[in-house]
Amino acid sequence: MSAMSQPRVRTADPEPLARRATACPECEEALVEGQGLVACVGCAWTGRYE
Repeated sequence: MSAMSQPRVRTADPEPLARRATACPECEEALVEGQGLVACVGCAWTGRYE
């Protein structure tokens, strides 16, 4: 029987981020935008634009 990974559950609202931001506030990697939310490609940080 193989063990399955449980998905991470985020309980808090994403952090607000300035609309002009293009780099992650945690690690400075690029951000990906989609449906009003942003996510970091490097550290999995998530947020939303103000």
